[in-house]
Amino acid sequence: MEAKTKLNHKKLLLIQSLSVFHVIEEYFFGFSDWATRYFGTTTQNWYILSHIILFIIIGIIAFYVYKGFKVGVFWALVLQVILFTNGLFHIFTTFFWRQYAPGVITQIIVIPVTYFVFRMIRQSDALSKKEILYSTITGCVISALIILSLYIDIPI
Repeated sequence: MEAKTKLNHKKLLLIQSLSVFHVIEEYFFGFSDWATRYFGTTTQNWYILSHIILFIIIGIIAFYVYKGFKVGVFWALVLQVILFTNGLFHIFTTFFWRQYAPGVITQIIVIPVTYFVFRMIRQSDALSKKEILYSTITGCVISALIILSLYIDIPI
């Protein structure tokens, strides 16, 4: 049986900042154009608006993580699962269409980092096994909805 360690909330926050680098890569390398080519119509305006909303949500979660609240750790893990599944999506589409999917480079980094996030949370006992399962399922469902939303035409 391994010893339980205290969760390093600041390290968890730092890991969540990977999403910023991912969004920068997507934005500057034309994710909107790429998504429009393979899915529904989207624009840079929609990309910016949707990610402003995303960063507000991440900011709220970060506050709760920083304060050490369990709900913050739960939602931070949900975000990590979303980033992980998003990474699989970027890697899969890059190989499937044999074309760079904007965001794939940062997502390659996210995949191994996800292992460390799960390990860090599990070793700290910050969440129970059931809570980890629920946050994983929640993240997968949200990620699937995000990917499905790419098929919606949003020409704003």
